[in-house]
Amino acid sequence: DNDEGLAISPVSRRGNIYITGHIVGKVEFPGRRNKFKSYGAPGAFLARFSTDDGACKWARGINASGLAVGEGVTIDSRGWVVVTGYFQGELVLGFNRKRLLNINPETDAMFVAWFNTNYKCMRLDKVGGHRGNNIRGRAICADRKKHVYITGEFNGSVGFGNGSLQTSHD
Repeated sequence: DNDEGLAISPVSRRGNIYITGHIVGKVEFPGRRNKFKSYGAPGAFLARFSTDDGACKWARGINASGLAVGEGVTIDSRGWVVVTGYFQGELVLGFNRKRLLNINPETDAMFVAWFNTNYKCMRLDKVGGHRGNNIRGRAICADRKKHVYITGEFNGSVGFGNGSLQTSHD
């Protein structure tokens, strides 16, 4: 199996850390109701651990109809957990089952998801997936004003607000 933890958050005000990455097949974290699986392709996950005793408080899958990989995780000033990564197909996450669609099933689209401490998805955004360009969120941080900053990779072109970036190959 190719299960990997790829990022760990700073310690929250409540003494928790969050880990994201991807799994292939089934995984079981310690504790109750912390079993889940990916469906064919790699699936992302988000897990919450206590720094007091190291216990896994909860762990949940972030699945897509294609692959899904969690690459970065942080905590914003509200205490919400913010995850970035990439996916193919349709992404479904949170207990409230928020959805994103990548209309080009053969390319990677970046996702950014905000969760409260009970894994309810409060906001969900994507970049890419519509022009055949791969766009992947790799790392994320947040400031005190609830802004998030993301780094990653892309090929082709990507648009941000009023501007865009284009790759060039020599």
